[in-house]
Amino acid sequence: MKIPSLLLAALLGLATLTSASAQTILIDFGSAANVTSSPDTNGNYWNNVTSGTLGTTISNLTTTGSAASGIQLQVTSTFANTGPSPYVTLTGESSLGALNIGTAISDFLYGNNNVATPAVITFSGLDSAKTYNFSLFGARDATDTRNTTYVVTGVNSGTQTLQTSGSNVGGAGVNYNDSNLAVINGITPNGSNEITLAVSSSGFSYLNALQITIVPEPATVALAFGSLGTMLFLRRCFRKNRF
Repeated sequence: MKIPSLLLAALLGLATLTSASAQTILIDFGSAANVTSSPDTNGNYWNNVTSGTLGTTISNLTTTGSAASGIQLQVTSTFANTGPSPYVTLTGESSLGALNIGTAISDFLYGNNNVATPAVITFSGLDSAKTYNFSLFGARDATDTRNTTYVVTGVNSGTQTLQTSGSNVGGAGVNYNDSNLAVINGITPNGSNEITLAVSSSGFSYLNALQITIVPEPATVALAFGSLGTMLFLRRCFRKNRF
């Protein structure tokens, strides 16, 4: 067994393992005056959507590791506007995970009954061999009860409703959602390699921040672990035979 062959096998295995790992995309929706800077305090890179008008597009979303994802975001049914006005910084709980960044959770795109509902965002350029997990955050500091419904649709679909506002909804004196996410997992892109996100409410709807996790197909993950096993075996051979 020659050393170059072993090294080549190890490198190929490492490349497979890297490509099979899940990727994450973070998106901040809201005012251009309150974008989330990259990297954030956790070292993550963000995308900022500062308009909810029809046709608003980000052509190549960035992953948390600052890599190009090849995924396009486009507003295909308009939101009413950005908010809030005046701007108020909200404080979130640790349960929000990577989304718990002040500038990301404090502002939003919103819809209301004066604009055709639901507002829709279309994600295109997706991989039909992968599934996509969506974690959505919505919040507005208001004492009346407000709920937002999120529907994510590809070949399959999922629906979650989140209370974004209400008296003491986040605890005593906290009239906004500060800890809950709408989580919709396992969505497969449709035949056009697209997934849509519809945001609606009987009153006001809010979309503050979104995390998308791209999950590789199980066969790819299995191959990656197989490659890892091969690398460990080769390492053992090197030590045993003192190549």
